[in-house]
Amino acid sequence: MKKVFSFVFLILCIACSDDGDNPSSEKIPDFSKVKEIVYWIPYGTNDTTVLIEREYTIEAGFVTEADYGGDENIYFEYDEEGRLIEVNGDGSNSLDYGIIWNGEKCTISTSYSTTNLIYKNGNLFEIEVNHEEGSRSIYQKRNFEFSGENVIAAYLNDTLQFEYLDYHPNVVNPLYYLKSIEPWRATIVNNPFSKNIFYTRREQPYSGDDYFSPLRDYQYNYLIKDQYRVESISSNWSIYNSRYEFYE
Repeated sequence: MKKVFSFVFLILCIACSDDGDNPSSEKIPDFSKVKEIVYWIPYGTNDTTVLIEREYTIEAGFVTEADYGGDENIYFEYDEEGRLIEVNGDGSNSLDYGIIWNGEKCTISTSYSTTNLIYKNGNLFEIEVNHEEGSRSIYQKRNFEFSGENVIAAYLNDTLQFEYLDYHPNVVNPLYYLKSIEPWRATIVNNPFSKNIFYTRREQPYSGDDYFSPLRDYQYNYLIKDQYRVESISSNWSIYNSRYEFYE
């Protein structure tokens, strides 16, 4: 891995509250691995099936490898400013990613899509995607409003889509430990990584030709070991639950 400066990690580790005005001097643990397991639980049953297992290797705050199980591993490289510049996989389904930075702007290209990212003060402010699907070209723009390091609103093509409410200011979101690969993950999940966990996702009303969906609040449940270790994320409305393991 290319040399990275430890001060970049220290900046990422400065704690703050959900309103960004109560910073903590306590340092986030430097975990060496974080494991993410996604379960499928069919409605009306207690049966669980493991869908995905991902184990991330972390060095000085930077994810260097992601083991997706089987024969697929993904490797990450950074420049001297701590910015992600290479993503290489050894699986049969792995894509080649071209990553170019220009200040706080990042362009990530694959054989079928181009994603433009814009950062402001370290937060992922905008995701612009041009995606080829057969003979169709699909364009989407997503913008995000932050309070401190936490996303509080998400916009799709300039229209408010989601609000994120009821943040716990002292508990770290397990995905925040993967912050260094956020540009790459954003091309997949279309969202930034907030620093803390939230309890409510509010979906704005929307309609189509023959349907209407009202304003809805979706609640999340957490199993919290301590402020740095959220062991599981679940909900009553989803058939997917996630569990996390942390290794020093």
